[in-house]
Parts: sequence; structure tokens; C-alpha cells
Amino acid sequence: MALEDYSWLVDRDGRCFVRWQGRVVRVLTGAKARKVIDAIADGDEAARLAIARLTGNFKRGNERR
Repeated sequence: MALEDYSWLVDRDGRCFVRWQGRVVRVLTGAKARKVIDAIADGDEAARLAIARLTGNFKRGNERR
């Protein structure tokens, strides 16, 4: 899974919507969202790594490519 495929959007309520290839795969709130927001402030690559770690294994094999 390439880190370039991840993107994110943070709303004003502090929720972080994590997208993979344009689709929302996770909505992070609370401490997990804060961790991603802090990583975004540190830099693009740090944010992508934090997102990849927090989303975990969301693919189960039934998705079409």
C-alpha cells in the first residue's frame, strides 16, 4: 500500500477524515485525530506514516482494484 494514496481532511470539530485513493476509509476523533493533526504540522511524510499506522488493515480482500 503506497503512502501517496492517503490523503486527509480535518474539519472544524477536530475530526480527521482519512481517505485512501479518494474514498473515506476512517474517521478519526479524539486522541487519534490529534495525533494525525500534530503529524500534519510536522510534515507531509510524517502525517502519511501516522495515518497508515492508525488506519491499520482496513482492506479485507473483497475490494475491487
